[in-house]
Amino acid sequence: MKVPRALILALATVGLTSCASGHGSLALSEEDRASILAEELTWLDAPSQPQTPKPAAPRPVEVAEAPKRPDPLDRRITLTAGGAPLNLLLSRLADQAGLRLVTEQEVTAGTPVSATFQRLTIREALGAVLTPLGLSSRVDGDALVVYAFDTRSWTISLPAVSLSEATSLTKSVNLGPRAEVAIKVPDVSTWTELEAAVKAIASRDGTVVLSPTLGLVTVRDRPDRLREIDRFLARSEAEAAQQVAVEIHAFEVTLEGSDGYGMDWSRVWDSLVGDASVSVAGAVTMPLTLPMGVSLSEPRGVRQFIRALSSQGKVKVLSQPSIRLLNGHPAIVQAGRVRAFVTEASQTVTGVTGASMSALKLGAVQDGVILPLTARIVQDEVILNVAPILSQVRDIRKVASGPASIEAPDVDRRSLQTTVRLRSGETVVLGGLFSSPDGDERLGFPIALKHVPIVGWLFGARKKSAVRTELVLTLTPTIVAPAVARRAS
Repeated sequence: MKVPRALILALATVGLTSCASGHGSLALSEEDRASILAEELTWLDAPSQPQTPKPAAPRPVEVAEAPKRPDPLDRRITLTAGGAPLNLLLSRLADQAGLRLVTEQEVTAGTPVSATFQRLTIREALGAVLTPLGLSSRVDGDALVVYAFDTRSWTISLPAVSLSEATSLTKSVNLGPRAEVAIKVPDVSTWTELEAAVKAIASRDGTVVLSPTLGLVTVRDRPDRLREIDRFLARSEAEAAQQVAVEIHAFEVTLEGSDGYGMDWSRVWDSLVGDASVSVAGAVTMPLTLPMGVSLSEPRGVRQFIRALSSQGKVKVLSQPSIRLLNGHPAIVQAGRVRAFVTEASQTVTGVTGASMSALKLGAVQDGVILPLTARIVQDEVILNVAPILSQVRDIRKVASGPASIEAPDVDRRSLQTTVRLRSGETVVLGGLFSSPDGDERLGFPIALKHVPIVGWLFGARKKSAVRTELVLTLTPTIVAPAVARRAS
């Protein structure tokens, strides 16, 4: 309810007049009354002043999208052709799509075609006509291109490596002929295998070009064969991208005198699980499969396994590498030293003065453990192929050849090859590779005098002692999850 402006001013004036006529501290001066009346007038005039409207926020400008051009091959047609030439039928379909027809050289235009189309799209009609003839089509601008061969390229992440592996065993018997068993895998390149597989899928008229250095596969062939090759390469790439992490431990066990026949694995198993009579796949036989509870990935498991081996003799850790392999690709682990020797020596006399020049050619031999291995993933298991080699250089003999001399190493070499199938995280143990380094031992009495030079010959004797050691290898393959493999790469 609005109160008249004159009435409000009259009431304010009466109130101020009464205050002015009062006594004491409540009396108002003329200046105070004028100030109060001015404030009242300002308050009364404020609502009547027009309010300045705030500017409205600008509305976003909507840009209308251009209408998409309809695909000319989505138009539906009804057409019947009985023994018509291929180029005539294709021209009719191109006209219906509003395109001009372009056929490549390999397309046989006069091939008779019979077909009936009822409310099919032009794309479906082209597929029904061209697929049985091994042809394909594409829209290139305003042209319908029909072709027999196309070119595609794929990038493959296969390393350019080769695998060469050979194992042989020769045994002579007293009665009967000499027996020899040899297993050899020739040099096999992953790219050679890939090229053979792609060429087997390609047609006789197709062309396959591989570039291992760039990791590129280029094929020119018919569209249906290209689709088959694409599926094959996608599957191969997925399989090759998987990785296996392998933890390896190499131990040397110096056998005690009573263990002349090697390790007693039933005692080792009893130290691990507490009961050697437990029937477990691979238990107390070579290769030995450790229970899943004994994890050599942890220091506690390694200590537990060393304690079990210590029941057979003194244990020495030779090496404990961890490697990661691509699925189906080889790796080599070496532990030891490489010893050089002279394989060729020549002396050349030059000039009138007879100055001579000597030239040497060196060779090398491995002294220690060599472990080639390959891991392949099959579902959730790992097929591990290993061929450990124990090489021991006994001596490097000098062989005189005229004025020069060369060197010939005397090497003891022991090897084995096996293939095992393991679950991810399971450990296999390999043993049976023995070595017998020669050593000298002083015998005699009393103990102090037998070690004194010269005098020791009177109170003691020296004899050759053969220390027998056995190489024990453990391998634990683990399938690497794809996410972990991507983070590692």
